[in-house]
Amino acid sequence: MHFIPEKSLTPTTRCIPSDRPWEVVDRVLAETMSSYWVNFAEDGDPNGEGLPQWPVAKPDDYQTIFFGDSLHVEEVPMREQLELLDRIYSVRLDQE
Repeated sequence: MHFIPEKSLTPTTRCIPSDRPWEVVDRVLAETMSSYWVNFAEDGDPNGEGLPQWPVAKPDDYQTIFFGDSLHVEEVPMREQLELLDRIYSVRLDQE
């Protein structure tokens, strides 16, 4: 039996063709996202040593992590619109 390290199975965007060359910030972001993914796959918690804290999802706390040139946690944008979509789709699912 052959063992494949989990990290080699994590999704990155390196396989997506692009005319824009990768910059340092792109590589850091890809590695950070990969680390979160591996941590989550291993034990259901994306957080790990050296990573910014990913907030735990709670019904009354609408915080999320944003990935970009920097990582930061803030309120989920367009919360009211998202809740409306939840209500619409839950009604549609109930009708099926």
